[in-house]
Amino acid sequence: MLTPPTSHRLALKSCALALALPLLAARPAAPPKSAPPKSAPPKASSTSPADSVLRLDAVLDSLRLAYHVPGLAAAVVERGRVVAIGAAGVTVAGGGRRLTVDDPLHIGSCTKSMTALAIARLVEKHRLEWNTTLVDAIPELLRETLPVYRNVRLGQLLTHRAGIPPYDDVSEDTLRQLNAVARAPDVIRYHFVRRVVNEAPAHEPGAAFDYSNAGYTLAAAMAENVTGKPWEDWLEELVFAPLSMRTAGVGWPADRHHPDGARGHRCADSTVAEPEPLDSRYRLGAALGPGGDVHASIADLARYVAFHLDGEMGRATRPPVAAETWRRLHRDPDGASPGYAMGWQVLPGDSARPVLFHDGTAGTFYTRMLIEPGRDRAIVIATNAGPPCGKAACEQGVNAVLAWVKRMRGAGR
Repeated sequence: MLTPPTSHRLALKSCALALALPLLAARPAAPPKSAPPKSAPPKASSTSPADSVLRLDAVLDSLRLAYHVPGLAAAVVERGRVVAIGAAGVTVAGGGRRLTVDDPLHIGSCTKSMTALAIARLVEKHRLEWNTTLVDAIPELLRETLPVYRNVRLGQLLTHRAGIPPYDDVSEDTLRQLNAVARAPDVIRYHFVRRVVNEAPAHEPGAAFDYSNAGYTLAAAMAENVTGKPWEDWLEELVFAPLSMRTAGVGWPADRHHPDGARGHRCADSTVAEPEPLDSRYRLGAALGPGGDVHASIADLARYVAFHLDGEMGRATRPPVAAETWRRLHRDPDGASPGYAMGWQVLPGDSARPVLFHDGTAGTFYTRMLIEPGRDRAIVIATNAGPPCGKAACEQGVNAVLAWVKRMRGAGR
């Protein structure tokens, strides 16, 4: 995830990842706890009537007040269909309008699974292979890169096994420098790649797991060079458009050109959320975009996790994705649990199927996605406040929302 509170330093990594993944070989991490087994409708393939979908607004309003976040949204998916959805609060603390399920929120490192999914679709189209090396995809790097990186493979980059420097603590000044080399996003990423491949590796490629935001930029640059299209374009073409994620895009959801969108808030002491100015110079930008710079509404994020849940459960998806591709996307390459696949942390569940999980924050928003195949269920929750407020609201919100849905169903019997 990405986190700069008041100092505006970037910590682009998942809290859960920071807790569990460095300890893969030592002790497993406990999976996140969950309860026992204009409104957005269920996803397009559902035949459920809209009035059968529970509204989460009331429980979310209680949560956002308890954890001092301006806005909070969530959705629950079961058997590939949205069964509960809602939003509460406002787009901007101290003003703004009511937050709705169609308002985009920034998702930080939850972007990684989207980048991986788009690249997986390129692999299925035979534009790339999982074993394609960095210099195979970008031959001009052969003379510029340190020898250790020449045979780094696409699959290693997407599972954080390539030894690439992490770029998880980046100052605002460095971000501006990284993104100032050119105007075209793909050119910015190419210059960033040239910088990274001349830095000392965290370890020998393939030797160990090391979470790296830069690694996702390298993977995106490989796909850009092969397709001739920037990451932003093929992410839209291969993920957003096919899944009808009409609110999804790149960058903050609100800026001077879109002043009415949900604004991020910095939360310094768990009680006060300060809105980020519309003219803030803090931007992730193209250099680190593929690892953490997407926004989308909770309704579209529900479609997204439903798509992954369907794929994991072996149901047909639109667009179709091969079973082997789903295994590649959802399983740790070493079979570890806890482990890390492609944009998903892999955790032990209460069945033979692992739980898929990721948090994301760029410091002023927070998002959590959880897929539980053993229960054929997924939940996504997001807020327009960074940690610690936003993290606490999303962590506790998962249990509270699921428990509320269970109670409502019991009351309706």
